[in-house]
Amino acid sequence: DENITKGGATMGTPAYMSPEQADGAMAVDARTDIYSLAVVLYEMLAGAPPYPGTTAMSVIAKWLSEPLPSVRAARPEVPEEVDRALRRALSRSAGGRFGTMAQFARALTGGAVAQGRRVAGSSGLEVKPVGTPLRHRGPASLGALAIALALITTSFFAWRHRSAPPPPSPKLLAVLPFENLGDSADAYFADGIANELRSKLSELSGVQVIARGSSNQYRGSTKPPEEIARELGVSYLLTATVQWDKAQQKGAPSRVRVIPELVEVTPQHAARARWQHPFDAALTDVFAVQADIAVKVADELGVVLGDSVRRRLAVAPTDNLAAHDEFLKGEAEAQEMKADNAGLRRAIAYYERAVELDSSFAEAWSQLSRARTSLYSNAVPDSALAEAARTAADRARALAPNDPLTFLAAGDLYSSVPPTDNRRAQAAYGQGVRLAPEDVDLLSAAASASFVGGQWDSVAAQLQHALQLDPHSFTVARRLATTRLFFREYAAADSAIERAIDLAPTNPQAALLQVMIAVARGDLPHARAAVTAGAGRMGATTLYAFLSMYQDLYWVLDDAQQRQTLALPPSAFDDDRGVWSLVRTELYHLRGDSARALAYADSARLALAAQSRAAPEDAQRHAILGVALAYLGWKAEAIREGRRGAELLPISQDAINAAYVELQLARIYVLTGEPDQAVELL
Repeated sequence: DENITKGGATMGTPAYMSPEQADGAMAVDARTDIYSLAVVLYEMLAGAPPYPGTTAMSVIAKWLSEPLPSVRAARPEVPEEVDRALRRALSRSAGGRFGTMAQFARALTGGAVAQGRRVAGSSGLEVKPVGTPLRHRGPASLGALAIALALITTSFFAWRHRSAPPPPSPKLLAVLPFENLGDSADAYFADGIANELRSKLSELSGVQVIARGSSNQYRGSTKPPEEIARELGVSYLLTATVQWDKAQQKGAPSRVRVIPELVEVTPQHAARARWQHPFDAALTDVFAVQADIAVKVADELGVVLGDSVRRRLAVAPTDNLAAHDEFLKGEAEAQEMKADNAGLRRAIAYYERAVELDSSFAEAWSQLSRARTSLYSNAVPDSALAEAARTAADRARALAPNDPLTFLAAGDLYSSVPPTDNRRAQAAYGQGVRLAPEDVDLLSAAASASFVGGQWDSVAAQLQHALQLDPHSFTVARRLATTRLFFREYAAADSAIERAIDLAPTNPQAALLQVMIAVARGDLPHARAAVTAGAGRMGATTLYAFLSMYQDLYWVLDDAQQRQTLALPPSAFDDDRGVWSLVRTELYHLRGDSARALAYADSARLALAAQSRAAPEDAQRHAILGVALAYLGWKAEAIREGRRGAELLPISQDAINAAYVELQLARIYVLTGEPDQAVELL
């Protein structure tokens, strides 16, 4: 059947499928069979496939987040040449594998067999060169195994794919935003119930739940269920109304009314309600209500729940309702850590009150750490804030060492708070993905850490997988656009950034990337057109300040836009007077106003020096302090600060952010009259 291997179809036994076959969106060829052959050989030598699993999702999660384990770890006597051949054949990227089966066979037999070595543990048989008869018969040696497998596995594997039944497909479900029937100020409460119920359902085996970002776009939507289900690619929708009746008299209990409805949508049929049931309970029982709804939905979907799963669903995140209320307010402000700095500060205040009310509230500690980390990354670096983020992450780890959110918080911390450690970040995200293989935030963060770590072969596949789970995630679309830009795949970058802009038209990061793509092509007119379009969507003040602060793109602004930027107050730059002064220095220097450039360079020097003293391990602050010093003509001091930044964040630790720090050092060399050193560094 010609449809079996067409793009978008995924058939096969999960543990034996290549990444591109599991993805279902990419063309497959002989290199896919080479991957599968290598899995079988690996299993015959090590006793298990390299990435064992019973579902495609579990296998995908492992090969996205875990390094390939060496077969020699399970069987040390395997020759290095065989191990090397297997590693190449099991490359995540098809381009990294052997081009033909014959090449793979030659690598296997030409390595272990052709060198005539004795292999320990092989029943005393010596591995002979090809063509040398064995003197006696006995159990197969490793070399013989490799040769035999190269001859028989192609037909065996084809039979395996034809005969093995496909794994049962998970039930695809979207939890849409719940409708708040109470006071409009309580909308965060209805959102919180929907998010927590979505999280509980996501833990169930046999159910695949569309991520929050994709579901939330339908808040208040008048689209019919059939259209929503088709757009999200699901067969079931869970909706609900929520009303929080607060007690009017002191001592009387507040109550919550939740009326959920599970809607089934099948092709060519009208949507029908599969289940609906009102819940009216005291507010103290809100967690029990969520667990009951999750169990009822699972029952309607035909998902069998064991006792341990039922107990896990019934676990409440906190026994303190006031702490829970503060936590939900923090979640509404943070919006999954996509808020601006003002929103992050409000979220931090709510999370801090939550953990003050319940010091054992692990989820609140994790989100508090993430909000503090995000603010540290985007605002003036503050060592006290960094230490507070670290303390919250440690507290979350102590309370919930096996919670995926704990690992997300730890990964964020290692990625962004000095001294940064991308290897530890990758390990934390990887552990989180193993626990929650369909968590889009973890998958996207793991891809970002791989990007920073220079493991570029897997990044696009990781992000494509995350985008399949959450097609409307701005963060994933933005990260995919960044990846395509750095790979110089400009057409793909255009497509990804247009998608990101559609999802979040007022987000300045999307406009920044669109400008960067045009600049990378050397197309200044299109870069300036992107600036004009972005300013129309979000306002000139927001975008001009953002472009001037990040990636040093102040020079892309035209004359009128530069003058508007020079008129902006420090508040437009989050009251970071160091960056505000440096942007004015750069613009006045660009416009030939040397006197004003020098004046603001000195202001930048004072502010940035204070910031570097407050966060002495922040590489970027040292680097941009060096730029300010270079504008002043303080050559030795400028070069010293630039080099200090490069020492704190070497390329070997961070393939992306460290390059930006070295770019600042190159700028310093140019400004201080050392162009040859700048060229050499670049």
